[in-house]
Amino acid sequence: MRDVIDAMIKGGKRGASIVPGKPDESLLYLAAARKKAPHMPPLPNKVEAKSLTPKELGLIRQWILEGAKTSGESSSANINWQPIPKGMKASYALAMSPWGET
Repeated sequence: MRDVIDAMIKGGKRGASIVPGKPDESLLYLAAARKKAPHMPPLPNKVEAKSLTPKELGLIRQWILEGAKTSGESSSANINWQPIPKGMKASYALAMSPWGET
């Protein structure tokens, strides 16, 4: 996750997506708050995504104000991967009634 945040801070052709401590200079916040184009998400859109709520925008703004920090761990670091037991078989289809009963 840290590498993704570092890339957003480094930026691309439009500049940095995140300027730690400065949400009003951060493209991520400005686009999500619909203050600067391209607005995200664009409206209308094919997946019916809606604009962020004031609470969601506030969380992004506060995170940027606090320096856009992460824990430094990958989100997969807490997963304890194990092999699938030999007796288990995959189910590829399921028949259900219109009332949701199998």
